[in-house]
Amino acid sequence: MDFFEAQEQSRASTTRLVLLFALAVLTLVLLTVVSVGVFVAYLEGYGTPSPQTVLAALPPLRVAEIAAAVLVVVLAGTLYKMAVLSGGGRVVAENLGGVRVSRDSSDTDLLRLLNVVEEMAIASGTPVPPVYLLEHESGINAFAAGFSPRDAVIGVTRGAVRELSREQLQGVIAHEFSHILNGDMRLNLRLMGVLHGILVVGYLGRGVLRSIRTTTRSRSRRGGGGGPLVLLALALLVIGYGGVFFGNLIKAAVSRQREFLADASAVQFTRDPGGIAGALKRIGGLASGSLISSSSAAEASHLFFGAGLASWLGMLATHPPLEQRIRRIDSRWDGKFDARPPRSAHDGKPGEGGAVENAVSIPVNAPVDMPVDMPVGMSVGKIVDRSVGDSVDSVVGGAMLAAVVASAAHIGQVGRPGGTSLNAARALLERIPPVVRAACAEAGTARVVVCSLLLDPDAVTRSRQLLRMEEYGGGAFTALAQKLQPTLSGMPPELRLPVLDLALPALHGMSDSQRRSFARHLKDLAETDAHTSVFEWVVQTIAGRYLEAQGRRSLPMRDRNQPMSRAREPIAVLLSALAHAGAVAGEEDAGGVAARAFEAGAMQLNVAGLALLPTEEVNGERLAMALRALEPLAPHDLRRLLEACAACIHADRLQRAEEVELLRAVCAALECPLPALTSV
Repeated sequence: MDFFEAQEQSRASTTRLVLLFALAVLTLVLLTVVSVGVFVAYLEGYGTPSPQTVLAALPPLRVAEIAAAVLVVVLAGTLYKMAVLSGGGRVVAENLGGVRVSRDSSDTDLLRLLNVVEEMAIASGTPVPPVYLLEHESGINAFAAGFSPRDAVIGVTRGAVRELSREQLQGVIAHEFSHILNGDMRLNLRLMGVLHGILVVGYLGRGVLRSIRTTTRSRSRRGGGGGPLVLLALALLVIGYGGVFFGNLIKAAVSRQREFLADASAVQFTRDPGGIAGALKRIGGLASGSLISSSSAAEASHLFFGAGLASWLGMLATHPPLEQRIRRIDSRWDGKFDARPPRSAHDGKPGEGGAVENAVSIPVNAPVDMPVDMPVGMSVGKIVDRSVGDSVDSVVGGAMLAAVVASAAHIGQVGRPGGTSLNAARALLERIPPVVRAACAEAGTARVVVCSLLLDPDAVTRSRQLLRMEEYGGGAFTALAQKLQPTLSGMPPELRLPVLDLALPALHGMSDSQRRSFARHLKDLAETDAHTSVFEWVVQTIAGRYLEAQGRRSLPMRDRNQPMSRAREPIAVLLSALAHAGAVAGEEDAGGVAARAFEAGAMQLNVAGLALLPTEEVNGERLAMALRALEPLAPHDLRRLLEACAACIHADRLQRAEEVELLRAVCAALECPLPALTSV
C-alpha cells in the first residue's frame, strides 16, 4: 500500500469511526432512557418497574428531552476534548508526563534517540518532530501524535531508550513515522475526542453518586431515603462503563489492522525486519512489557507502539497479540522472547553535537501584528528569476543527477521512504557541518540558521539583509548569522533543505505573535533585492507552513474530496511555475522548453482547458493561492497531480537543484512528504 492508498484507507476508517460512534451514542441514549424511565416510574408511584410502567412514565416528549440531554452531554464532552487536543501532539505528550528532549543532553541514550528520529525525518521528507521522553515509564513503548507531519511529536519511554539496541529503536521509530505519514495520527486524536464524549455520561454518574453520599446518609438518619437517586446514579455509572466498553471496541475496530500496516511499513522503511521484530521480542521478555503507568494512558492507549494497558478481553485489545505481530515479520521465529535482565539506568556520556563555538543567547523578537500565510513574491514573474552564477541555479551533475531524477520523479516514494532513503539521510546528516547542526538545536540559534539560508551571495544585498536581521533580532543575532554564513553558503545544494528540516523543530514553542513576526522577517529578507528566487520561495513556503501548523490544525481529512475538474486554474498556475522554473531566463528557446515541460505535465491529467501561463503571470502570491486551492483534492487526485509535477520537471531531462527543491516545497504544502534527495 502506498501513501495515497493509505490516506484513502484512513478516510474510510474515519467514516467507520463516525458510524461506530453514532451506534454507540444511540445505544447510550436507549440505555439512559430506560434507566431514567425506571427511576421516574418508581418515583411517581407507577408500581413495580416493568416495560409497561416505564412506557407509561415516559411520554414521547420526555423521551425526546432525555435523548437530547444525552446528545448534548456527549457532544459537549467531545467538543471540549477536541478543543484541548487542538494544541496537537505536544498536549498529548505532556499529559502522559513527557518532557522534551534537548540536543544538549549529556545522556548518550537520548542523543542516540534524537539521531534516529532525525534520520527518519530527513529520509521521509518531513520536518524533524520534537521528541518527548516519558522518564518514569519502564515499559518499552512509543507513540506519535499530532494532526499532520508539521505538528507531530514523537514520545518514547525511558524503558525503550534504555532497553533497545539502535536497530530495534530504529524499527520502533519507523513504525511511528508510518503513523505520521499514513494519516493515523489525525484519526487517533479524533478518536480520543469522540470517546471522551461517550465516557462523559459515566463521569456524570460518578459525580452524582459522589455528591449524594452525604445527603443520602443524612436522609437515612432522618428516616428518609435516597435510594432512587442512588440507583439512578449507579445506573448512569454502569452506562458510563458501557461507554468504556464501546470506546474500547471502537478503538480495537479502528486501530488493530493499522498496527499491522505500520509494522510492515517500518520493515519497508528500514529494510531490517530484525529491528522491529527484536523490539517486539524484547517487550515480550521484559516484566514491564509495554505497559504505561500514567493516569492518561487509558485514553491514549490506541496511540502506543505496544499495548499500554493489559486487556482482559481480546476483542477489546487496541493492539494485536505480540506473537501475531512477530510472526508476520519473522515467520521463522522460534517462539522465544528476549528475556535478558533489564539494563540498569546509567549516567549518559556526552554525545555528538554540542554548542556553537562562542554562541550567544538569541532573544525571541518582539511581537509583530502580521498574519501568517504563504509567502508572497515581490513582483510579477520573479518567482522563476535566477541570477547567472548563483549556486541555486547550478545543474546537479553525474551520479548526483541520476539520484535526484530518480527520487524526484518517483512520486511513489511520497510518504513511503525505503531503506535507500534512510541510508541517504544518514549520509546527509553526517555531511552537515557540526557548527550548523548545533545551531539548529536551540530556538534562538535555529532562527538564525533559517534566516542565514536566505543570505544573498552578492555582498551589497547581503549587507542590507544583515541590517534587517539586526533590526529584527539585535546585534547578537546578526553576529551569529555572519559567523554561520560562510559555512552555509559553502554547503552543496542538497544539504540546504535537510538543514531547514533540522532547524524547524526548535521553533515549535514560539507564540502566535512570534511566529507572525518571524514569517514577516523571512519575507523581508527574501525581498531585499526586490525579487524572490525559487530557493527563497521554497524556504518561506516550508518554514511558513510549519509555523502556521503550530497555530492551527491542518485541513480536516473529511474535506479532502474535491474533484480535480474544479481546480483547473490552480493546476495551470502550479504547472506553469514548474515549467518556467526549468527554463533558464535568456537561454535559447526558453519559451519552448517551458511549453514542452507544461505539456508533459498536462498530459498526465484529464483536465480540459489547461494552458501555460506567461512568466509574468506566475508570482509567489498566485502560486500560494493555487496551493491553498489544491489542498482539498482527494488523495488519488493528489497522486495524479504530483505525477504531473514530476513529469513537468522531468521533461527536458535536465533537472536543476532548484526544480527539485520547488517540487519538495509543493509536496510539503500539500502534506505529501517527498523523501530527501541525495547522491547515495
